[in-house]
Amino acid sequence: MSYKGELLFEGTNFKSYFKQDLTIERTFLEYDEIPLLCACLDEEGNRYFCNCTEFRTYEKWAIYPVNTLQLLKMVKNEVTLGNAFDSSATVYVFTIDWENESEKFEKKTVSELTKYDRLPDDIYLRNCGKNSPAFMWGMNCRFTV
Repeated sequence: MSYKGELLFEGTNFKSYFKQDLTIERTFLEYDEIPLLCACLDEEGNRYFCNCTEFRTYEKWAIYPVNTLQLLKMVKNEVTLGNAFDSSATVYVFTIDWENESEKFEKKTVSELTKYDRLPDDIYLRNCGKNSPAFMWGMNCRFTV
């Protein structure tokens, strides 16, 4: 399914926190109609690499500001997902609890993310797919007890 041109957080108050909407530019991995890994653009043309780190009882997103060179290196498998961003890089975390109708928006650094919210250091973007280690990593992160 193609999500290109769709708002990433439609039906939420994301814009009130971030001051802009994010529109999906490209989806790299999706599951059950959720674009788990995607590149987005804000209203000013700035790019973000977005990773849905949780989607069972609530949605949790890590939103990394990314420049074109970083994204190209990821797409060309020149750098792993986790190594594309410095530990001091800014990442926004947006949590949506659909059941309780609540949302939370945080600004963090990569090093402040939990291990379940961080991108993996050993997986390349082009290895994403239902039978790939990236997909299995994603499922393991979401279903680890």
